[in-house]
Amino acid sequence: YRFFCDFAASCFCSEMTAFIDEYQALKSLTVVALGSEDIWREDVDQLEPSYMTRMASNNGENGIGYLALANRNANPNSKSLRLQTPPTVSILETAKAVYPQYELNDDTPFPVAAMDKLVAIFSVFVNSSSYTAVSLPSSMVLRIREKLGKSQLTLTILDEIKDEVLNMLYFDVFTRYTKT
Repeated sequence: YRFFCDFAASCFCSEMTAFIDEYQALKSLTVVALGSEDIWREDVDQLEPSYMTRMASNNGENGIGYLALANRNANPNSKSLRLQTPPTVSILETAKAVYPQYELNDDTPFPVAAMDKLVAIFSVFVNSSSYTAVSLPSSMVLRIREKLGKSQLTLTILDEIKDEVLNMLYFDVFTRYTKT
């Protein structure tokens, strides 16, 4: 992945891989923040023995990826969660897989603990005056700004941008990368 990121930088597209990295970090932060409100109780103990748990899609077809659960702390009484889902899996899909007991949907707002990271992503990658802004269609940026203006900061607000960035990376940068 690092070689691909270096190649993207040589194509003047490093902002796209940086966006995906930040999206992944936001995904992990969001899921942890959603779980910080007394969700964990004793439920975590049943997750500990299994390092990789297959996540099933909502419609029962093929799984949407892998959810890695690991206790990273030396303290055995401390429970921690490390997520590794592919960038193609949205924040909402990941949160639903981790917390099936909660009714998460397209209208679920970002937790307050993840808001700084979300605002930073908008400032760095969506703000057209930023040096590291991702080249997005103006209609998409207008839709996002409209949602921001209405304070509709839901778990799906970045999905359209993420999908556009992944398409640009795959159909442009990755295609050139495979030819080198």
